[in-house]
Amino acid sequence: MRKILIVDDEVQNRELAEIVLKKEGYELFFANDGEEALLLVKEHYFALLILDLMMPKIGGFEVMQALQESESKIIIVSALSDDESKKRAFSLGADAYIEKPYDIFTLKNEVRSLLTSEESIARSRYQKLASFLERADPSWQVEEIAFFCKSYLLGEVESFKGRSL
Repeated sequence: MRKILIVDDEVQNRELAEIVLKKEGYELFFANDGEEALLLVKEHYFALLILDLMMPKIGGFEVMQALQESESKIIIVSALSDDESKKRAFSLGADAYIEKPYDIFTLKNEVRSLLTSEESIARSRYQKLASFLERADPSWQVEEIAFFCKSYLLGEVESFKGRSL
């Protein structure tokens, strides 16, 4: 089950997201502010964060700065509608930006789109790797194959010892 962290200081916004996304079968976690969010991120891997920008303690921009190395997708849901806020959010790694108030179908579609594309990329990489390994040179050593698989899955190589995928 895919984990989603919903970070918003307003209870009604968290509850609305919960109503929409629980029906989709996601495992949902909640944080009242950026400080709580960063603690949860240390304990769990989230496929997606739904993040408000204006919150007490630690705001959404600061959370995004702290998560620069994270592979989690991020949807910003904010009352800030100015271009500068949007540019800053995207420059810090946001994958989508939804202005409040928002339509529940917009949120559901953005979540589905981001998570579906992530799953489809992972599935494609796995199938490509499995196909390549079926054709692998039998003389390869176990360490050679393990190194290749790890590197490929991390996206660090396009070819290995002259053998293209």
